[in-house]
Amino acid sequence: VAGGMAGKFSAFMPGFGVGAPGMPTANMSTPVTARVETRPAALDAKAPDIKDGDDILDPVPDVSHKPTLLAKRTGGMAEPVALLDISKARGSELLDVYEAKLKASGIQTRRYAKP
Repeated sequence: VAGGMAGKFSAFMPGFGVGAPGMPTANMSTPVTARVETRPAALDAKAPDIKDGDDILDPVPDVSHKPTLLAKRTGGMAEPVALLDISKARGSELLDVYEAKLKASGIQTRRYAKP
């Protein structure tokens, strides 16, 4: 679903997400009618005036948030490490380097490739 001054709309792409019943992609391109919430009034607020070229507009809202706590690290790595080649240009070369570094540290790896 996307929106703009003309309103909200959705797209139906025949052939996208083709799959047999039971597959996760079976219903990806099935048209659905669903109610979409109204546009928040805050999106229509007037943007601040820029007085000169030295003004800085901060895209971050003035809302405070709690810092995210990182999980404790064990110092080790669970084996085996899966390396997935997503079939992009030179991706396998990058994975070769990672695999060599992991194996040099004594970590077992497994290679997988996206069709």
